[in-house]
This record gives sequence, C-alpha cells and structure tokens, in this order.
Amino acid sequence: MLDQFTEGNVEFLVLEWPLGETLLGRLGRTEAECRQRYGWLAQIAAGLQALHSAGAIYEGINPDAIVIGANSQPRNHRSGGRLPVPLPPNPPIRATLYNRSGAMVVSPNTADMRSDM
Repeated sequence: MLDQFTEGNVEFLVLEWPLGETLLGRLGRTEAECRQRYGWLAQIAAGLQALHSAGAIYEGINPDAIVIGANSQPRNHRSGGRLPVPLPPNPPIRATLYNRSGAMVVSPNTADMRSDM
C-alpha cells in the first residue's frame, strides 16, 4: 500500500503494482526446483492466514492472481476480491472457476475462513 485518502464520500487506496511472472507460469518451468515451488506455496498460505487473521477472506484466489517477482517473493497483483467475515447481506461475489461463490452466495452466513481455500 502506497497511500490511502478520502475525497468526498469516496475512499481511495493506492497500491503498488507488483511485476513478475504468474505463479502458473513459474510452476510450469522445469528449472524451478520443488523446494522453491513449495516455498512459494507456503508463503501464499502464510499470506492467506494473515488475511484470515485480519477477519477477511479472498473471494477466489487462483494461480494467475499471484506473480513471482525478481526477488522470488509471491505477491498478489489483484487488488479486489477480499471480503469481510462474516459476509454482509448480498455480498458482491463474482462467479469464477476459482472461487466457491456458489456456497458463498447460497449461504453467506456459513462462509468462514475456509471458504477461500
């Protein structure tokens, strides 16, 4: 996060755009060792755990939403898709192949921290 401010009744959040190759692209390369691949996945899991600790879930995490930068650190390059837990009435959920939107839409009151896994 670079900055945040309010103008009128609108809140703005200025984020750095992470550069790198998608996780899917990096996992498909033969030179990436298993130790490195599992390290990225462990870091992503730790990031999700931190998000959950803050009382939020990721609507639909997928391999294209994560980039591996020059420093070999996985970073999310999509700023949206985070929802508070418990979900509000009529949550703004986008239906994609990577989320459990059916469960979140049909019974948002039962959505919990496992809903983004």
